[in-house]
Amino acid sequence: MTRKISSHIEKNAKEIESLFAKNFDAVTRYAEDISGRRFFVLFFDGLADKELIHETVIAPLLGYSMTVDVRGTCDLK
Repeated sequence: MTRKISSHIEKNAKEIESLFAKNFDAVTRYAEDISGRRFFVLFFDGLADKELIHETVIAPLLGYSMTVDVRGTCDLK
């Protein structure tokens, strides 16, 4: 099955989420940087370290230095 990439991030995110709907290890994070660009990150809990994903992927995209509690809370610096 061939799928096309949309110019709308929400549509792409929903399409990707639907592919992994039955996989409870799939974790999706949505965010917007300070210039208003929206993005999402998908990773698999247990295969990727949540704290490392936040510190090395999400925080740099947001332009922040942050520490993240693995329970989902974070401290922005």
